[in-house]
Amino acid sequence: TRAPAPSSPTAPTPDRTPTLREFWTRYLRYAETNKRANTVRSNKAAFAQIYRFFGDAPLDAITPERIEEFKTARRSAPGRHAPRMSTSGVNRELELLKSMFNVAIRWGVVSANPMRAVPMLRESPPRTRFLTRDEIDRLLFSAPPRLAPLIKFAIYTGMRRGEIFGLKWTDVAENGASARLSRTKSGDARMIYFSKPARDVLEEMRDVADGPYVFHHDGKPYQYIAKAWRRALRHAGIHDFRFHDLRHTFASHLVMRGVDI
Repeated sequence: TRAPAPSSPTAPTPDRTPTLREFWTRYLRYAETNKRANTVRSNKAAFAQIYRFFGDAPLDAITPERIEEFKTARRSAPGRHAPRMSTSGVNRELELLKSMFNVAIRWGVVSANPMRAVPMLRESPPRTRFLTRDEIDRLLFSAPPRLAPLIKFAIYTGMRRGEIFGLKWTDVAENGASARLSRTKSGDARMIYFSKPARDVLEEMRDVADGPYVFHHDGKPYQYIAKAWRRALRHAGIHDFRFHDLRHTFASHLVMRGVDI
């Protein structure tokens, strides 16, 4: 969902607080400079819901009480255009609103952040689903040839899907023992060191190297594997499991081998 585009709003004056839409235009420029691209995309989707509820209200009309009404509406909204949102999803929208007001305070646009009086929703503890050794074997047996190396590499390294998809040969050390990851969730580069099984996967991929990316489809980095992933899970008889849970599998099997993480 794309945030509504401004339609030549009236410029705010020193005596008038900017409207939500007016300030979003300014905040978006700030976000595009200071945040990662995928975070900006998430912010745009979150703002679309914020704007749908509050409309083009002046910032100083967005009170703690109105934000509480927004929370309630987002948790109970029916329909395709405003679906009922998960607790974590609502919290991400509230975090954007909080960030916008913090920036507005720094820029002298408003003097207070109404989000200071609004508690976040309580989220459920993170899930810890991981695969057993038998499930790993079944999943690898069921996965198509292009997907199996991705699965093995995720299990052997604990890397996130985006980190694996974006991994380039120039990131990998010449001896294949490590890699410098520049595309991380935090935005900070980090080093990762590979086990022998992970290095073996890299050697497999060198044999089919075609372009800068380690894992690719016709030389281009993977974008979506959802269909092949669901099919592999179904054939393996594995339920309630996400690609991200392979990170839990990596950590859990380290613990079971007595490694302190």
